[in-house]
Amino acid sequence: MPDRNPTKPKTLELAENIPDPRSENFKKHPLVSMIFIALVGTVCGADDWVAIADTGKHLEDWIGQYVNLPFGIPSHDTFGRTFGLIDNQAFSQFLISWADHLRVKATHEVVAMDGKTLRGNAQKKAGLAGLHLLNAWSVDNGLCLGHLDVDTKTNEITVIPELIKILDLKDCIVTVDALNTQKTTATAVIDAEADYVLPVKGNHKDLLEDIELLFEEAEGNDYKGFDADQFETKDNGHGRVEHRLYSVLDAEDLPVARDWNGMKSVGKVVRRRTFGDRSTFEVCYFIMSLEIDASLFAHSVRGHWGVENKLHWSLDVVFREDHSKYRDRIGAQNLSSVRKMALGLLKKDESTKKSLKRKRFQALTSPQFRELILKQFL
Repeated sequence: MPDRNPTKPKTLELAENIPDPRSENFKKHPLVSMIFIALVGTVCGADDWVAIADTGKHLEDWIGQYVNLPFGIPSHDTFGRTFGLIDNQAFSQFLISWADHLRVKATHEVVAMDGKTLRGNAQKKAGLAGLHLLNAWSVDNGLCLGHLDVDTKTNEITVIPELIKILDLKDCIVTVDALNTQKTTATAVIDAEADYVLPVKGNHKDLLEDIELLFEEAEGNDYKGFDADQFETKDNGHGRVEHRLYSVLDAEDLPVARDWNGMKSVGKVVRRRTFGDRSTFEVCYFIMSLEIDASLFAHSVRGHWGVENKLHWSLDVVFREDHSKYRDRIGAQNLSSVRKMALGLLKKDESTKKSLKRKRFQALTSPQFRELILKQFL
């Protein structure tokens, strides 16, 4: 077996903080080694424990340069049992610490929060829905900064403040969907020394009406006498033209602003989409703790959808997360953390413009590319 690399990857250092839940008689394979094999296997295209174990055996000599393999590669059953025992909170903290290591933090970094259900984890006969995880996605870094389980007895509204509290969000801009536009969310963001951009829809009828009236008054006066800013974009592609107008108004004197911690401004987005002879028109409203800056407002609103089309879409389409029939809820959450780490590594690589699927295949077949990916977390 090749000599072990004297430089220990940062991932392994962080993994050493995860308590091993196994009794001494069942610690045949070191826990850190198993976590490393799972991550390498997932980067290389494996989507379940059988594929991870098979990939580990295929790459055993290479993996042995970094971790101890006293009894070779564990079986898929051993992986499944062990990851089903690892404390979720400890593994989630591992994901958070790892993301902080790779993350390039900057003022106004947009962090989008949204939930995703692991549909293949559902157990219909037992009446259990699939595991639902609330994710925090750094739009600017292309990293999942962390997640929390939304227990069946709670909901995202109560979990979002908890997730905000355990992440380093100072000077970031937090975005959520309309369901999670809540006073508790706003307060949690302000307490974290961050800012928020929150959509307002029918679930806050009075607030929505006040914002609409304010914009009607401003537009009726051509914004004269109002502290305002606007920003416009126009995109063309695949026969479609999309025009967006972002408008921001000062709202500190709006009576309802007193009910929302830190609220300083309100925003309006008008979207017009034209495809051939068809067109659609949409208007959305927001409350914000930001100063008046329409360009920053636009960046925040557009960035929010990254949690759907860059995190959730990738997990489902590239990593086939919804197809996983791994029923153990603890293990499923831990494996989801591994997938998010693998996704972050592949997205961080800028040496090639290949798709994520092709990058995974290249990582399996090319030791040089695998080393390149690995060195991103040394």
